[in-house]
Amino acid sequence: MTLLDRSAPESLRERNIPVLATERLILRAPCFEDARTIAALVNDRRIAENTLRIPHPYGLADAQSFITAANASDGEIVFLIARRGGDVIGGCGIARFGEEPPEIGYWLGVSFWGQGYATEAVRAVIDHAFGDLGYDAGCWKNAASSGRASVSIASARSPRPRRSIVSVSIAGGGP
Repeated sequence: MTLLDRSAPESLRERNIPVLATERLILRAPCFEDARTIAALVNDRRIAENTLRIPHPYGLADAQSFITAANASDGEIVFLIARRGGDVIGGCGIARFGEEPPEIGYWLGVSFWGQGYATEAVRAVIDHAFGDLGYDAGCWKNAASSGRASVSIASARSPRPRRSIVSVSIAGGGP
């Protein structure tokens, strides 16, 4: 994972949301130009069934509301996941709610499932959490057992010794 830029282009917030890069992906803050793509990707019942906060049907107004609210809270960072060619394929983020351990959430457009994108994106977020945000938690828990990607991500560890995020959940974030 590489930190490309401390401030995302066309950021909707004054906060500096970094752009993260992996071998195949770019993770960046959402912008209003992404609304149609987000709506098209998320408007699939299978995504709503695997997340806590995504309704079905999911329309353009839902995507616009998501973008408006993204990165508004100091305890939450939201990224869109794009392939290096530029097309958005999903979203992910990390949030801390009160005294609870940090939680990572993600969603991918159905046509991108099973290709390792979720694992790659979440590992980048974990590295960012440890390296840039100073998170230092004990162990993984609450990985969704129904999804292969969730189990794969839950078994991944940060390259830094004795560190990992406490909670991973596909229900933890999303549009």
